Amino acid sequence: MKDNNLKSFRLSQDFSLVRVLIVLLIIAGVTGIAWTGVIAYNRITAPKNISCSWPLQVQGNPVDGQVGLVKCYLKALAQGNKQEMIAVADNCGITTSDFAYSKDAHYGTATGNFVQGSVTPLTAKVSIRFANGTEEVVLLDVARTSDGQPVEPLAWRMSIGPPNC
Repeated sequence: MKDNNLKSFRLSQDFSLVRVLIVLLIIAGVTGIAWTGVIAYNRITAPKNISCSWPLQVQGNPVDGQVGLVKCYLKALAQGNKQEMIAVADNCGITTSDFAYSKDAHYGTATGNFVQGSVTPLTAKVSIRFANGTEEVVLLDVARTSDGQPVEPLAWRMSIGPPNC
């Protein structure tokens, strides 16, 4: 009789262990699926490099994405297009002061001289010389995810508009 009770006790312990292992595997699986979803969502919604058809003479050493970004900036500037200007900005607001060089962008092909950041590869500077001789210097930054990490692959945005809006 004792042997039957002992076997029954061991069998119930084995089933309990199996149940715990199954629950742990389910938790691990759900966690893995959740993290995969988060990663996929971040990749889908992360900023991407943009490019527009607009004339620009290029000088310096731009990296992937910078020339197209500046072309979009010049196009938005020349057309006074606030929505396109928002697309190139690294913050949330565009004001009328961001269109200060709008008339200059109409005079012909501008020249952009690109200089990469010496401290970090996540910043750069472009000096834009408009065809009428007016110059503007704009900083370029890598776009970041909602948690502040640089997006991969790197997507560039211009430091225009009011900060921290």
